[in-house]
Amino acid sequence: MQQQGHARDTSKDEMALTITKDELTNLPTLNGTSHYPQWANRMEGFLMHKRLWKVTTEDPGENPTARTKELLGDSA
Repeated sequence: MQQQGHARDTSKDEMALTITKDELTNLPTLNGTSHYPQWANRMEGFLMHKRLWKVTTEDPGENPTARTKELLGDSA
């Protein structure tokens, strides 16, 4: 029974990493700087929800490709 729960968690993780066309359409567009704070908040929230925020905030180190794959997990 624990395996089913684990499979469900994995599925939930995979869903978090999936970005649909509708989600991309609903992302705010940054035009100029007048609404940067609101745009930045929404983008940070979206990327955190998708578990991608670390990719934008952490130094990738000497081998960026390997570090990016590590941060993204199986989605890379």
